[in-house]
Amino acid sequence: TGVQTCALPILHKPVGVVVLIIACFAFAWHLFNRKPDLPQAMPNWEKIFAVFVHRCLYLFLMIMPLTGLLMSTASGRSVDVFGLFNTPLFFEENKELGSLLWQVHGIISYFGLTLIALHLGGLIKQHFRGDSVWYKMLPFLRRT
Repeated sequence: TGVQTCALPILHKPVGVVVLIIACFAFAWHLFNRKPDLPQAMPNWEKIFAVFVHRCLYLFLMIMPLTGLLMSTASGRSVDVFGLFNTPLFFEENKELGSLLWQVHGIISYFGLTLIALHLGGLIKQHFRGDSVWYKMLPFLRRT
């Protein structure tokens, strides 16, 4: 219905801004903190691919909400982030740029879904291979 259609952007946009903020902090944490070692039994090509997918996921988690935020700016609208603050307008309204950003935002969503599928596939593969990746990522699940 019309009410449901209108509610989506009301949640979608502020959640995107929050994801962007959290992704920036997560990326900084990732840069300055040691990551768990990948399993010894993991072939080198899988290690290289895993690092590539992780880096692409961080990039996706920043670029996706950033394109959405810039799309709102191009439409001349700031984003109200749950009543806490409004995002600034980074430039003047530009419908052509907004249209381009809308297309880029949509294309990036498919890239992100692919990355998520690859990440989950790798996690499932390692789980059935007997690697302890779950337990390195989530220490509270460690077997005793």
